[in-house]
Amino acid sequence: MSTDHQIKRLATIFKDMVENYNGFGMVWKNIPLATEAFAILTEQINEVVPGEIESDKDKARLVVNMLDNMDPLSTPRLCLKMWEYVKQVSPELADEEEIRRLRDYIDPNLSTDEWRQRYHKTLKFDDVERSEEWERNIYDVEKKVDAKVKGMPRGMGFCFSYWSAKKSVLESYGIEWRSPHQMNPRVLFD
Repeated sequence: MSTDHQIKRLATIFKDMVENYNGFGMVWKNIPLATEAFAILTEQINEVVPGEIESDKDKARLVVNMLDNMDPLSTPRLCLKMWEYVKQVSPELADEEEIRRLRDYIDPNLSTDEWRQRYHKTLKFDDVERSEEWERNIYDVEKKVDAKVKGMPRGMGFCFSYWSAKKSVLESYGIEWRSPHQMNPRVLFD
């Protein structure tokens, strides 16, 4: 793929990522886009592209822009890999607090309750969400969930339909998951 084609592909990816991030419940679509764009930036573009990418710092800025359009706790390992790249090539752009948060999130020696307390998160969530298995499957799961809830009104009560569909799809992957409502029974959702 020519450098010109790679730059055009990156522009399309970034546009799509912003649209997905701003679309209700569509940020999951950014997982393969970010993976592709990160590979283009770090593995395929090895030359200066005048007016586009003139240094590793420019690449790092683009990676930070991608990270702004991700749900880091859905793909903590991917996002951590991206942040570590930024830290390596342009340390002043690295978000050290976010790097620490993601490292702690995937650390099996830190309990979920300890992580929640350390990062001031009040809602409980299922430990499985921190696993490599979750991260490996979450895009496909969300794609299937999206198909199941397609056409449903996205107003009051939608979260329960979404969580039910997600639980069902995750079960087909052999992943037992408890929804936010199950984890926080005294919280009123919606």
